[in-house]
Amino acid sequence: MAERSFFRKEFSMYRSYNYYPPCIGFAKAKAPRKEGHIKKSDTWLTGKYNTFNKWYWKGQLPKLPVYFRGHQNASQVGAAYGWAGHAQGITINGYMSQDNVLNVLLHEMVHIEQFILRKQDGDHGRYFKSRCRELTALTNKRYGVVK
Repeated sequence: MAERSFFRKEFSMYRSYNYYPPCIGFAKAKAPRKEGHIKKSDTWLTGKYNTFNKWYWKGQLPKLPVYFRGHQNASQVGAAYGWAGHAQGITINGYMSQDNVLNVLLHEMVHIEQFILRKQDGDHGRYFKSRCRELTALTNKRYGVVK
């Protein structure tokens, strides 16, 4: 029982985060899934990342860890971790519909493109918006990155 109370004290600070911070490591800190989760695995999400990379980026994006992270009431739905020239991974909140999850995945992949191919920080500037409009047209508005 002492181990449990230590765990609660030590990791209770992460309850306020929408996502577990990347310093813990993507694969190590995984919250249990609750009612309302998309019921898909991280492997499914990584497969979608690889498929979109092949279709829309011709395989130019690096292989990255892509995981479901977050909780039901989170305001942040996705995050791409990295900076100009380096990408660490993508996290997506799984408490959304499948189409919304794929919209967010494409959105975060544009940020990865900014990090790796354009060697710039991932902002929502002119290039980002034009690339999102292009992806919306390429997907026939099915996965509308821009509404």
